[in-house]
Amino acid sequence: MELDLRVVVASTPSVVAELRSMVSSRAARTGERVNTGNKPGSSSPLPMIPMTAADTEVAYLHSWAGWSGVDLIGLGRLYRVNGFVCGLISDDLTPVRELTRRVLAAMDSPTWVEPEGMRENLCELRAIHMKRWPEVSDTVWQVVLREAA
Repeated sequence: MELDLRVVVASTPSVVAELRSMVSSRAARTGERVNTGNKPGSSSPLPMIPMTAADTEVAYLHSWAGWSGVDLIGLGRLYRVNGFVCGLISDDLTPVRELTRRVLAAMDSPTWVEPEGMRENLCELRAIHMKRWPEVSDTVWQVVLREAA
């Protein structure tokens, strides 16, 4: 499936929710006791790769929104490092939903100028996540079908 920028943007909240749900569902399935002490070599209490992927989705969209001239004030609580958005602070998807709404509104504007590299960057990231986690592909297809209806 060739990804469309609008589909990638529109599906971001659903994809982020799916990736974040993988962390809690996989942790619950394992049922293993995990040592959370600060011992060298101790592992994270949760599988963090899907969480990192979810945060990367948010960070990339936020960055490109800024380059596109989208108003980023008042989105909600986002995790930042040195002023740069690195993901969500909690499981509250309100900031990414609002960011998505604003980017889609900008894309619908007759004055929209897509920044060079935005499509390639966002679509490549999503393709990587879809390949790694088939559940993400299912989520994107659900958004495609919803948009078509």
